[in-house]
Formats: sequence, C-alpha cells, structure tokens
Amino acid sequence: MPVKKFMYVEHTADIAFVAYGKTLEEAIENSVLAMIGVMFDIDGIKSSKSRIREVELRDSAGNIEDLVWFALQSILTKVQVGNLAPIKFDIEELSEGRQCAIKGVLRYKDIGAVEHGLLEVKAVTPHGLEVKRTKTGYSIRAVIDI
Repeated sequence: MPVKKFMYVEHTADIAFVAYGKTLEEAIENSVLAMIGVMFDIDGIKSSKSRIREVELRDSAGNIEDLVWFALQSILTKVQVGNLAPIKFDIEELSEGRQCAIKGVLRYKDIGAVEHGLLEVKAVTPHGLEVKRTKTGYSIRAVIDI
C-alpha cells in the first residue's frame, strides 16, 4: 500500500492540507507537492517532452514553522515570477536549532506554466501552520490562500 504523501482537508474559504513524511525533510517536500498540486496538473507537466531544469532555494528562520512558511512562500514566488511549471522540490540540507535553515532544489520544466495551471495561489498563510512530530514521522498542516 503506497504511503500517503498529503491530503487536502476542509477549510472555510481557502485550501488546507496536511503533508506527511517519515522525516521532516520528506514532510516538507510533500508540503511543496501539496501546494503545487493545487496550482498545476503535475502529471501533465511531467509528461511533457521538455527537459527538467533546476532552481536553488535557501531560507532560514528562528523556528521550524517559520522556516516551512518561508520555504513555501519562496517557492510560490519563484514559480509565479519565473512562470515555472514545477514538478518537485528536493531538500539537500536542513538544520534545526536556534537558527533553522534549508537548502533545496526546485525541479521544473521550461514550458508554459499557464497551459498546465489549475488554480492561482495568492499566498501561504502563516496562521495555523503546524509542524508536528507523530508516531510515524512528521506532519505539516498549512493553509494556502486562493
């Protein structure tokens, strides 16, 4: 049985999701998948013949919730400003402690993002963003403003 990466949950006005992972890195990567899954037909992008390109992301914050929020917002900005058609995000480095930091690579295809677009995401909402340690790993709950 495949492991659930994320699920969309009920929210009054926007879209909320809970992403899961055996590790914090995996939960963050699955949070990115949940966000871009609202925005794009990821399977349609993957099936295009265009080559895969990469853009690096680095962020830091005073706690892990802010770091996740900053990373999701940074990815959203890169996608919107660059008109990117994202496929996935891979974390290369993640540190926790007094100063949390993340370094990763957003993989995308250089095709018109508009043709694979579903919904426009305005922002990731910091209110209510939760990172939790669970029995099986980690979960991240976030809300995206559409």
